[in-house]
Amino acid sequence: LAFTIGTLNPYQAATAGALAVLNHVHDPLIRRDLATGRLSPGLLSQGTRQVGESTYLLEISENARFHDGTPVEAEDVVASVQAMLDDKIDKTELLTGALGFLCDVRLVSTRQAHITTNGPVPLLDERMTLIRVLPASVLAAKNSQDNEFIGTGPFRVVQADSRDGVVL
Repeated sequence: LAFTIGTLNPYQAATAGALAVLNHVHDPLIRRDLATGRLSPGLLSQGTRQVGESTYLLEISENARFHDGTPVEAEDVVASVQAMLDDKIDKTELLTGALGFLCDVRLVSTRQAHITTNGPVPLLDERMTLIRVLPASVLAAKNSQDNEFIGTGPFRVVQADSRDGVVL
């Protein structure tokens, strides 16, 4: 890409180049077809489902896998959303603004999590297109998001260097 990449940390990436790479390396919870604008399940088996006044069910697809072959589980989704809620983790204004309605996330089962919002969110599924899921183990290791490229998308990062660019 003929763009500045900057960081590939999914919470801090702010350049067009970095976001383009992340879109190829990480499937979001809900995918947006860039040609039609239509939404479809990404890592989720279906769209979000309201189960309470401000509580929504996220059900992870049984086919969702990280590049290393391990299944994506609700624990990973919970850890990824918690990272977005954590004030100690630097995030772009895009994420903090677009996902500011999130209040809590809880593990329900291996394949299910609940998110709680601060009220009705008519565009919830559209906002879920912004959530990239990293393995919970990567998020638990401090500062590893910058150099751990275990994604779920169709491409893998082979090499990333601020001077030489990115090889997928």
